Amino acid sequence: MNGNLDEYFVAGIALIAADVCRITRCGIDGKLCMCSAGTPANYLACTTSADCHVAGNTTALCDTTSHTCQGRTSTPAVFSNPTNTISCTPTACNAAAP
Repeated sequence: MNGNLDEYFVAGIALIAADVCRITRCGIDGKLCMCSAGTPANYLACTTSADCHVAGNTTALCDTTSHTCQGRTSTPAVFSNPTNTISCTPTACNAAAP
């Protein structure tokens, strides 16, 4: 295997599509996303990634399509995803990690 490995995990349960989406977009630790303080189930509104850097989180990313801090919207090329886009709906921002 050539290349770098970003993250990996093993789940002892079946994950639903929204869980996989959240892990892909927000990272396993969730640090690429930021919840709204007023409505924690919602992702924080943003214009740029700098808007997502609150409460000590300096790695959250702004999705400029939805204008929310929903993390990665693209990923390195993989055989199953030739366009490199992450087009999915993650779980609620404050949902427990799978």
